[in-house]
Amino acid sequence: MVRPLLALENRTVALALCVVALAGVAGAIAGFVLPDIIGTTEPTVAAITFELSPLMGALYGIVATATFLVTLAAVLVAVSALEDETLEP
Repeated sequence: MVRPLLALENRTVALALCVVALAGVAGAIAGFVLPDIIGTTEPTVAAITFELSPLMGALYGIVATATFLVTLAAVLVAVSALEDETLEP
């Protein structure tokens, strides 16, 4: 039986959403705690100044984690499709 290219189980999607939400919460906590630790709300990294807040931390955590998971899923789907093609007689 051939599975559709983007067939994902409900559990996999739910787990990915939970991981992304957890990354958002961790980013928000980091955005809340880090300004007190480093002593400023606008740190500069490589001549780029950015605002450090719970919202920005959560947004960064969500975007970074979601990008990683989507890339990982795409690679796994591509490898699975290639493997299915090479194994068929």
